[in-house]
Amino acid sequence: MNYICTSMNCTGEAGTKKHCPECSHLLVYDTVEVNGKKYKFEFAPRFGFQIERRGEYDWNPSHRHPVWKALEAWQVNFSLCIKRRIQKANRH
Repeated sequence: MNYICTSMNCTGEAGTKKHCPECSHLLVYDTVEVNGKKYKFEFAPRFGFQIERRGEYDWNPSHRHPVWKALEAWQVNFSLCIKRRIQKANRH
């Protein structure tokens, strides 16, 4: 998983300040695997998922597509990771 914060005002690494996880400036790039096929995506907490297809992040599969269950599970895990990083940063 790769992530960046594109905010000009954020002074911390993405996920270490309360500002980053909830803002639209955080961009996460990752992949999920469904039935042996890998799906690349971009995720912004404010705007949601953009799934890559043919080299472009512009594919929006139907709500019944199995990729959504994998993305929902990824989002739950990501949220837990961000909460842990914030708690750790606040302890110091």
